[in-house]
Amino acid sequence: MSEYKFEGKWQIAGDSNWYDGKIEINTDDGVILLLLFVKGGKVPGLATPDLFTDNRTLDIINGSLVGMGIISLVNCVIHHRHGYYGSHSQITLLAEKAYWGEHFNAIEDSYYKHYSLKINNTLNWCNLCHFEVDETGKYEWIKRDRLEFKLSDNLSVALYPVLKDPGFSRDIKEDFILKQYIEFSFEYNTTVSLDDFLRDYHYFELLITMGAGTQPSISKIEFYNPKNTLFPAHPSDIVRPSRVFVNRKKIAAEQMLSYKMLFTLDDLVDNNCNIFDNWNQKRILLEPIMNLYFSLICYSDMSLEMQFLNIVQALETYHSRFLYKDKLKKYKEHLTELFKCDTDQIPAPHKDAYFCETQADENLNYIILKSRLVDLFNDDFHCPLFVRLFKDDYSLMYQYIDTIVDTRHYYTHYGKSKEKKALRSTKLICAIDILSILLEYHFLKELEFDISYRMEKISTRCNNLRNWYKSDLGLVTQEPSQS
Repeated sequence: MSEYKFEGKWQIAGDSNWYDGKIEINTDDGVILLLLFVKGGKVPGLATPDLFTDNRTLDIINGSLVGMGIISLVNCVIHHRHGYYGSHSQITLLAEKAYWGEHFNAIEDSYYKHYSLKINNTLNWCNLCHFEVDETGKYEWIKRDRLEFKLSDNLSVALYPVLKDPGFSRDIKEDFILKQYIEFSFEYNTTVSLDDFLRDYHYFELLITMGAGTQPSISKIEFYNPKNTLFPAHPSDIVRPSRVFVNRKKIAAEQMLSYKMLFTLDDLVDNNCNIFDNWNQKRILLEPIMNLYFSLICYSDMSLEMQFLNIVQALETYHSRFLYKDKLKKYKEHLTELFKCDTDQIPAPHKDAYFCETQADENLNYIILKSRLVDLFNDDFHCPLFVRLFKDDYSLMYQYIDTIVDTRHYYTHYGKSKEKKALRSTKLICAIDILSILLEYHFLKELEFDISYRMEKISTRCNNLRNWYKSDLGLVTQEPSQS
């Protein structure tokens, strides 16, 4: 069920009056709409109370629903007022959050230590449960123990499988549907707001999306009020969860397929190094890079040109944030150490790639795109996988990087001089795939997956790339770019 409509009485925190009204919640579109009917219209002497001025935000509105319990709305913005020629006005408000089963006096009352989410399309990535059938046709639900880990000193996360049955019925039905999903439980040492919880989940969601190649979809969000125990008449540690609605549009739940996955939950947990610690330390720096990368995953209707520009921008941003502190001086010092010589003595064909004529200009004080891409493709010659795409010929790879740079400049500035050199159609799609794999390699490196895992995973992706595009990786013959 994605749409809920209820009528009831409503009271604004700090106001003693109760107002008639109805609420409409659409979980697919992320809309929480409240209509209040307030005494006071266009008749003189019956003006709408000053409390309902346009664009005002009301912190808390508590509702008592007809036959359906109570609800509390948080951060309600007055969207529209309509005064009737009679005795009342209709006030339209849009709420940010709606807490089922609660009445609050202040926003701080809505802070809790425990939240959970029902996530629909993470079964393959988590690999915590599945159905099996034997030769006799008997079905069995196989599940693993819940996984728990700390994301910070204040936060522990648990993932566990849930099997939901359609409920008991005396009638024999032709269809009996069982549903399985993964519950994500976030427990804090101190009370936190729903916004803080959703921000923590967002970072975890970024990690899942990078690993799974598909964005997870939230089906339900719940909070745990320690006062709402399962057996109110008796002391109990079992707290009954309550649902909270948020103004967040639900995304389509695309199936997570194993061949698309860069890593799984097991890879994160079983890896020798502490992946979660590395993620927590770097997630803020990585977030804008990953958002650019995810635009290729999440927006299927995005044009090829925009996808290309976004993945190039993601690589450029990664290089500037994580390497050489984005300082040309440090880049030159690194090249001197890497090649054991001054930058003007770097051997061919590497010199024109790492430190071309444009980069060597004394008036230039930044690292140009070409230098950044060459540096990322080679990774100090630790990763030979990318040059293998070009028949182990560095000259061909550097020529291809020139083509990437020319294509970027053409689609950014539409310079006529770059038009004939710019990639299009299948060759542009291939370039997007190569650059995406390049970013994935460096992401695994930042999380400190061991070198054998990185090489195996990226090698598989490069082999798939060869199979998809055969021998044509979009190479063109041209003069090297100096920009």
